[in-house]
Amino acid sequence: MAALAGVWLALVMGFGGLRDHGDELAFAPRLPAALTRLTFSLRWRGCRLQVTVTGDTATYLLRDGTDDGGEVSLRHHGTPLHLRPGHPCRLPLPELPDTGPEPAAPPGRAPRRRTAGQPVTAVRTARGSAAEAASQPARSGPATPARG
Repeated sequence: MAALAGVWLALVMGFGGLRDHGDELAFAPRLPAALTRLTFSLRWRGCRLQVTVTGDTATYLLRDGTDDGGEVSLRHHGTPLHLRPGHPCRLPLPELPDTGPEPAAPPGRAPRRRTAGQPVTAVRTARGSAAEAASQPARSGPATPARG
């Protein structure tokens, strides 16, 4: 159960961008290219809120309101938003800023890129391959005699 809670937190606080600033919730959702949609619900101050994030929009829906039937205030990428029960609000996600060129790796430390369909395998370099290491006999005991 704890692992499931950790996954929920990673999705909601990571991709959903949820932050609790005490008196209001703030969202800054952003999905990676591999995900096309994320929907989650949460209860905050007695209200049920549903958030749906797609590649370019976020939709906020207050399923039921406060005890007095009022609005709930939150922020979407810094923009104030007031939700009323049963009235969804769809907002665009801002464009990603230009991050510039990929930084150069130190000499000899560049990552190896896999091609599509290539399996992930363990690779050892500089000291031999994984197959060579597996064929070496295992040493037992210390390499040098112990002095007493």
